[in-house]
Amino acid sequence: MTDIEQLEKLCAAYKKIADDTWEKQAEIERLRELFRIDGEQHAARIKEVQHEQDARLTVYKHEIERLRAFVHWALSDGSWRGTSLDGGEIQDKAIELGLVVKTKYDNAIHGESAEAEDGDDWYMLAWSMP
Repeated sequence: MTDIEQLEKLCAAYKKIADDTWEKQAEIERLRELFRIDGEQHAARIKEVQHEQDARLTVYKHEIERLRAFVHWALSDGSWRGTSLDGGEIQDKAIELGLVVKTKYDNAIHGESAEAEDGDDWYMLAWSMP
């Protein structure tokens, strides 16, 4: 093999290495871009989850405030005054504070009841908390 042929062979090898390097560099840049986009998507999802959690906590905070108001009422108007509360008073206050909601009974939704028929008034706890 002549010197020129050896140089051509060496140049071809270096060109292949350079081409491979450029291809690898292009792949690295493509992956960097994917990771950047993926990171932005994860950051957006984290913000979305945080927003959902903040909204849920706000609902829970209001429920706790209503429960505290109910307990305060029950104690201050009941046992602390040496009196007792009847079921109607308790239910009315729970409805007033949004702890109980009045709906129409539906056997398919509420299950069987010996006390109610479809369409009757039905009272349910209004919990958001599990």
